Amino acid sequence: MRIPVAKIQSAPRVHAIRVTDAWVRETISLAIGGEVETVSGTLTIERTGADIRVSGEVSLSGTTLCAACGEAAAVHLKASPDFIYREMGEESSSNSDEEVELGEDELNVGWYTDDTLDLKEVLSEIVALDFPLRVLCEERSACDARSAELFKKVDAIQPANPFASLKEMCS
Repeated sequence: MRIPVAKIQSAPRVHAIRVTDAWVRETISLAIGGEVETVSGTLTIERTGADIRVSGEVSLSGTTLCAACGEAAAVHLKASPDFIYREMGEESSSNSDEEVELGEDELNVGWYTDDTLDLKEVLSEIVALDFPLRVLCEERSACDARSAELFKKVDAIQPANPFASLKEMCS
């Protein structure tokens, strides 16, 4: 969902984030690498000078793969984004190789192009920043048992000896 920046005013505009919207389901499914069950929340968009501020609350639940055993694992996320978006320009694309140190107030800055703010990108960023690095099954003992079984199968596989043909040549 793309919003023309020219239509964003200083008065806050609230956008509902619903699981029934196809773009929301698609964006979050890609971001979590799994299936979306519930999504709810709001994003408030307002102009603050030349910047666009996006804040709000987003909650979701779904399933993705467990990092340990590879089975489906539940994931729950609650995020309270507060981002500033600026137009992509000279400030955002430095051609210099010199190091640029960012201040704390600059760490939540994103960029928009073509005079539009893409809410799909905003939502992807929200999920990416708040999503756990590793999702594990809620039932740890069962997950550990499945993981142990996987390791047994891997250990049982005997890799081919790359030097076996040399042994035949020397004998």
